[in-house]
Amino acid sequence: MENWGLVTYSSFIAIYPAWRTFPNFISSSQVFTCLSPQHKHWVALVVGHELAHQWFGNLVTMEWWTHLWLNEGFASWIEYLCVDHCFPEYDIWTQFVSADYTRAQELDALDNSHPIEVSVGHPSEVDEIFDAISYSKGASVIRMLHDYIGDKDFKKGMNMYLTKFQQKNAATEDLWESLENASGKPIAAVMNTWTKQMGFPLIYVEAEQVEDDRLLRLSQKKFCAGGSYVGEDCPQWMVPITISTSEDPNQAKLKILMDKPEMNVVLKNVKPDQWVKLNLGTVGFYRTQYSSAMLESLLPGIRDLSLPPVDRLGLQNDLFSLARAGIISTVEVLKVMEAFVNEPNYTVWSDLSCNLGILSTLLSHTDFYEEIQEFVKDVFSPIGERLGWDPKPGEGNGYTKWRKN
Repeated sequence: MENWGLVTYSSFIAIYPAWRTFPNFISSSQVFTCLSPQHKHWVALVVGHELAHQWFGNLVTMEWWTHLWLNEGFASWIEYLCVDHCFPEYDIWTQFVSADYTRAQELDALDNSHPIEVSVGHPSEVDEIFDAISYSKGASVIRMLHDYIGDKDFKKGMNMYLTKFQQKNAATEDLWESLENASGKPIAAVMNTWTKQMGFPLIYVEAEQVEDDRLLRLSQKKFCAGGSYVGEDCPQWMVPITISTSEDPNQAKLKILMDKPEMNVVLKNVKPDQWVKLNLGTVGFYRTQYSSAMLESLLPGIRDLSLPPVDRLGLQNDLFSLARAGIISTVEVLKVMEAFVNEPNYTVWSDLSCNLGILSTLLSHTDFYEEIQEFVKDVFSPIGERLGWDPKPGEGNGYTKWRKN
C-alpha cells in the first residue's frame, strides 16, 4: 500500500515464496536472490508502482475520480521505468507490451469499453474504473506521450506540474497545460483524442518506391474486435507515428503526427530492398495493417532478428488480432509465423504461444485442427531442441523461464 512515507508490502509478495524453500534465510538480499526470475520481475514492478504513488497520488492528488488514471496510469508506467533503470537485463519494456499494452488493447477493442476519463457521479461507480483501461491503457498512452514529447521536455513539464500542484489537487487538463508549456506541442488537442473517447485506431499502410524514396500512404479507422466499425461518425485520433527502416532498426527515421484520416509520407533515401516498419518499439497505442508486399518485406528482419524483440512481439500480436477480427486471412498470419522459428526472446515466444493457442482452440472442431497442431510443432521444435532439459552455464533468465514453463 502506497501510504505517504510508509509504503507497506505483504510479506507473501516479497518473501514468502523464497522463505518457503529456504526457511533459514533472513537477509532480504538473500531472499531476492533465490526468487524465481518471474517473481523477481513482479516484486520489482510492485515496489516501483507503490513508490511512484509517492508523487502521483500523494504529493499531487487527483481532483476527482474522473482523473483516477493520473494516479494509476502514471504509477503503472513508472514502475516499468524504474525496473528498466535498475535492471536493464530484464528487457522489461518487451514485457510491458506483452502484459499491459496488448491487454489494454484487447479490452479497448470491445464495444463495451470506456474512455480513460469517465465521469463518476456515485460511489458505486468508482470500483468500475479500477480496470485495465485506467491502469494499462493509461500507462500505454503516457508511454506514447513521453516518446512524442521527448525525454527532456517531458521531464521539464512533469517538474512544472509536480511543483505547481504539490500538496494540492490536479485534473488531467492541468497536466496537459504543463507539458504543453514545456514542449510547445499541442498536447491537449492530441491527448484528448486518447483520454476522452474509448478505443484506438487501426493504421493501414501501403508503400510505393519512387526513385530513391519510399512513399507511404496511411489511413486510420477505429479498430474493433468484431471487425468493421458500425456507426455514423467513425472516431478519429491524432496519432504520433514513428517509422523505422532496416538501415537502423532501433532508431526512428521519421516521426510524424497523423492528425487526419488519410495522409501521405515520403521517406527519403530508402533503398528498394530495405524494409519499413511503423510504430518503432510498439510505443504508439494503435494496431498496424501492412499491405501484403510490406509484410513480406519484413520477414527477413524477423528471421535474422534485426527487427528488435519488442517490434517482433508487436507485429505478431497485431496480425493475430487482425485475423481474429476477420480483417486479414489466418493463412497470411501463419506465413509470417514461420519466420519466428529462430526466435530467442522468451517474452516474444510467450505472447506468440498464447496467440497460437487461441487459434488452435478456435480450430479445434474443424477439419484443420490436425494441420494446425503439426504447424505449431514445427514452429516450436527448434527452440525445444536448443533449450534441452538441463540448464546451461551462462544462459540468461529467459531460458530459465522458458524451460520452467
